[in-house]
Amino acid sequence: MIVIGYAEEEFNDREHVITAFDDGAMQSFHTNTNIKIKQILKKPEDFLADQKKLTIIEPVSLKEDVKYTVNQYVELQKSEPSVLFLMRNTYGDYGLINDNLGKFSLEGLSQSSLPETATAQELSEYAAFRHSVMKKYNLGQDS
Repeated sequence: MIVIGYAEEEFNDREHVITAFDDGAMQSFHTNTNIKIKQILKKPEDFLADQKKLTIIEPVSLKEDVKYTVNQYVELQKSEPSVLFLMRNTYGDYGLINDNLGKFSLEGLSQSSLPETATAQELSEYAAFRHSVMKKYNLGQDS
């Protein structure tokens, strides 16, 4: 599924889920992020065309001011419209495909798109992929 949407809450205010094994070791983590859907670009047959809200899972979480991430993922920013590439998992939850390369801000390349430690090559690849997404879906200035 591909939608244009944005997170409705600040990252700290979202539902952070961390599970642990019986011995207390971390098993998994994610954040449940409520998004407002502005436009649906592609949807599965069973998804309602007029649905305006969706909870997605992001590969990042927070516990006692410690942020846990997968592949240096950067969370969606509140009220920043983005193209989101989503896939439903076996539990029926939607999550981003390809971590940071599964979301592209409509507001351009921003500091919040990639981690601060991104290399010049990663930034270049992200910019090229973002440009192709904007062009394909005729969005914004990059079309």
